[in-house]
Amino acid sequence: MKGCFACNDSTTLPYIFGEERTAQIAREVELCEAVINDGNLEEHKAFLQEVQVMFCAWNTPALTEEQIAEYFPRLEVVFYAAGSVQYFARPFFARGVRILSAWKVMAIPVGTGNSRHDCAREQGGVPRAGTLQDRGI
Repeated sequence: MKGCFACNDSTTLPYIFGEERTAQIAREVELCEAVINDGNLEEHKAFLQEVQVMFCAWNTPALTEEQIAEYFPRLEVVFYAAGSVQYFARPFFARGVRILSAWKVMAIPVGTGNSRHDCAREQGGVPRAGTLQDRGI
């Protein structure tokens, strides 16, 4: 299975996913060599046309239906390690792509007054459901 990370800010994804999670994903998925952004779609087009999974967070490129059809025709699911997907999701939904968001998990640090920085630092990235279950949440 092929996949990619997508983000318009080069500092966001390493901060959110961390080295350990990125390595874990890389063991399961053949990843594009670059983080995909608004400026490098054409450069990586051949690889992207085989991508089935996308990993992203804040600053995800807001692709059009046409761009998704051209660059991501095999995309099945987007794993969004943040909350609301409203600014980018509709074109993906229109193309039949599922989006899995961390909105429910992110509600805990927001609701308890912890910043995303505290949450990411404590958990080595965005918290996993298993970690929250371990806490009895």
